[in-house]
Amino acid sequence: MEENGNRGGRMVKKRQDEIAGMTYSAKTTYGRFFVTINKQDGEPFEVIPRLGKPGNMVRTLLENIGIQASILLRTSFIDDDGKDISLERKKAIFEDHFRGVRDDNPFMYKQN
Repeated sequence: MEENGNRGGRMVKKRQDEIAGMTYSAKTTYGRFFVTINKQDGEPFEVIPRLGKPGNMVRTLLENIGIQASILLRTSFIDDDGKDISLERKKAIFEDHFRGVRDDNPFMYKQN
């Protein structure tokens, strides 16, 4: 694993020049939502959400959330046993951090 180095006790994995991923889409109350999840070394590494047209406030917020998720995924956090925390623990940290964040038009799937 190539790393950018130690940043305050954390190791940040370097992004390879080419990585593969999958794009998922769904209808939402804001229009069509797309999210690409790229993997590196078999693990989720990068999250790229897209919603609406450029300049849209919600799109901008989602892009920033994607950046935060990507940083969390590519950073090694060492637990008390000296091991990198699990992907499940990283997901729980992310979910706890954003739980309850919403606006007056909740982002949700439209019913067909």
